[in-house]
Formats: sequence, C-alpha cells, structure tokens
Amino acid sequence: MITQFLIKITLILLLLMFAQFGYAQNDLKISGYAPQLKDGTAIYLLPSYPRRYYKKQQTERKTIKENPSILVKNGHFNSTMQVRNGETYTLEINGIKGFKNICLAQGKLEINIPGKNLDSVTLEGNETTRAYELFYKNYYGSEIYKLASKARIDAKMTNDTIMENLANKLMDSTGRLSRKMTMDYFQKYPNSYINAALLNLSAFSEVQKREMFNSFPKKIINNSHGDNLKFNIDSLFIGGYAPVFTQNDTSGNPVNLGNYKGKYVLLDFWASWCVPCRAENPHLVSAMKTYGTNRNFTIIGISLDDDKNAWIDAIKTDGLNWTHVSDLKKYDNNVSMNYGVYSVPSNFLLDPSGKIIAKNLRGKELLEMLKKIFK
Repeated sequence: MITQFLIKITLILLLLMFAQFGYAQNDLKISGYAPQLKDGTAIYLLPSYPRRYYKKQQTERKTIKENPSILVKNGHFNSTMQVRNGETYTLEINGIKGFKNICLAQGKLEINIPGKNLDSVTLEGNETTRAYELFYKNYYGSEIYKLASKARIDAKMTNDTIMENLANKLMDSTGRLSRKMTMDYFQKYPNSYINAALLNLSAFSEVQKREMFNSFPKKIINNSHGDNLKFNIDSLFIGGYAPVFTQNDTSGNPVNLGNYKGKYVLLDFWASWCVPCRAENPHLVSAMKTYGTNRNFTIIGISLDDDKNAWIDAIKTDGLNWTHVSDLKKYDNNVSMNYGVYSVPSNFLLDPSGKIIAKNLRGKELLEMLKKIFK
C-alpha cells in the first residue's frame, strides 16, 4: 500500500513538473506565406536582448542561423518556437537586406511576405506583436519625430550650427513625446507584455523607472528587459551596489573591484580617443591629489581603447596616476557592457561598502562631492 501511494505521489509530482515546464516554455505557433521566395529560404526570429546580454544573444543567434527552423516550402511556412512573453526579436529573411524589430508572446503569429522586401511584411494574430508595432509606428510617424530627423540630417549635411541647435531642441521634444506616450500606454494597458521593453528603452529618471517597474505584475517582466531593469535597479542606479568585476591593468595583472571595499572609489569610463574625456582628466587629477593621498579615496579608470600604446601614452601624458584597466575591446569592453555604459566619459562614485552614491560627476562636481564627504 505504501509503495502504491508513493508511486501515485511521484506521478502527480512529475505531471505538475511537466505542466509547469510546458507553461514556462510559452509555445508560439508561426505560420505564413511567401509566394515570391524560393523553397528553402530561411526566415529568422533572432533574439534582441539588452546590451548586457550581448554574448548570450550572439550565441543564440549563431545557433538559430546554423539550424533554421522556419523554411519556405511551396510559398508557405509553419513552425513552433518557445518564447518568453514580451521578448524582443529581429525578423530577418535570408537573401533580403535589413531587419524588422518585433516583440513576441505565446499564442500565434502569422508572418505574411507577399514581396521580396521587408516593407511588404505584415504581422498578424499576436496581440503583443501588434501592440509593439503600433506603438513605434505612432512614435516614428509623429510630425515632431519627422521634423527632428530631417533637421539632424540637414545639420550634418550643411555643418550648420543653427540647424544643429534646432535639431537638438526637436530631439528633446521627441524625448518628451516618447515619455508621455509610454506613460499613457502603461496607464491604459498595465498588463501588456511590451511594458518591460518600453520601460527599458525609455529615458525616465531612475526614481521613475524604479517606481514603474515595481508596479508591474510579475508575469510581464519575465523576459530579458525585465531582467535588465531589475539588474539596473539593484546594481547600477544610485543606491544600488556596483557589480564586482575583474579586468587586467596596463601590465596584464588582474584588478578586482572587490579588493577596494573600504574605500571611496570613482569608476571612470574613458578612452584616449575621447576628447571630452581628456578634457575631464585635469579635474580627476586634482581630486586625486587632494583626496587620494591622505583620504580614503581612489580612482579606477576603465578604458574603452583598442590600442594599448595609445591608452598607455594618454595615461602618461595626462598624468593619471591611479589604477587603469581595459580588455582593449573598445565598446565591447566587458565592464562597460555590464555597467550599461554606451558613451564616454561616464563615471560611478562608490562608498566604502560598494554602494553607488553618485553618477556622471562633471567638472568640479567630483571635488565638491568629495569635499562634502571628507569635511
């Protein structure tokens, strides 16, 4: 009797496990027609993750490209894939240039390709995909965005500073439009699977992003954008604890941020080729001279160089007498990617516990901040 009871319990647990596994996989059934594409033409849905997950993205994209599962046959195609609801992808077609950004969720998706270009593609049957497409169609199709884009192109073509200033003002207006559209969408559709992607790509303040993210239902943040937002809130926003890293210095010796606990540390992202970075360096030198000898302060420079000689020459020329690290991969620098640094100069000030207490201090702001700390 006991044995039979245990067998029944085991079977029930296995069924529950497989049921949960099946739910977590989120099947998406894909179908469509492509009357002008040759038999065997591959259609790819490639993951488009936040930059922090670039290596994972490239590995998965390579696997998909090497083993395509969506192939045209007699002008049609059918396939099933597993998705995380609200994940973003690029739709690409073998032999056709370009790509189309889309967002997916479980259910069905019909991809119709009546011609031989991406402009002819229509996506139907998936509410998440439709919502994402419509949101950005409304944004990029707005008059203010069109004007800003045209002004920016004209400014570059003519090298006209007046036109450049106008373009910048218009782009600021598009930013306000984007934030308003995003906020309106969240209020109207609080359970939409595209919300994490919209918030991740938005330009709201850290306080606003934290509040919005914490208000989202858990089911809509189970994707790479939700993962990225959670990481940013815990580790990169002011009040978060900076991610520990190890990277080699100019002599090839590993430097571990964890060994700097107990000190105030400025993580300075820069590069020898970056003119604004070099202009900031005298302020860092002054801060180091004032607080780096007898006070509990130091700097770690993370360089986005790819030329070691140029990197070392800039350190010597600018008198940057502190620890410097780099993997010489430019914007693919591993620390830069993990810290979400897309441009330089950029910096993070950490307290002795490793908590971020300030970001992107410019000019005399660092000296003023350190003066308050060490008063």
